[in-house]
Amino acid sequence: MLNFDWMETRAGQQTFEKGRQTGLLDGMQQGMQQGMQQGMQQGELKNAREMLLEALAERFDQLTSAWAQQIQAIDQIVILKYLFKQAWRCQTVEEFEAVLARVKNTGNGTLAPVG
Repeated sequence: MLNFDWMETRAGQQTFEKGRQTGLLDGMQQGMQQGMQQGMQQGELKNAREMLLEALAERFDQLTSAWAQQIQAIDQIVILKYLFKQAWRCQTVEEFEAVLARVKNTGNGTLAPVG
């Protein structure tokens, strides 16, 4: 029986190198896709925050720094959309503040409506 190490052969080294290069390319492609997806999500969040802040300023002729800080902390698009709709549905500043007060921090960096 022959006793040799496959990696010591030229064919073994070529196979290893080809596998390594394929793995590197696959990893780079996956990383680029994930990066693009995260960038798109961040852009969507930024746009939703800006639209909400603009809607509040237009609707109520005011925008408090407290509102802006709380809205900037929201990292769920569904909550921002909910608040955007509420900004137009609420008849008074106090009504919107009550809605905003019902949005509570869940402790894991996200916010969710309560109530």
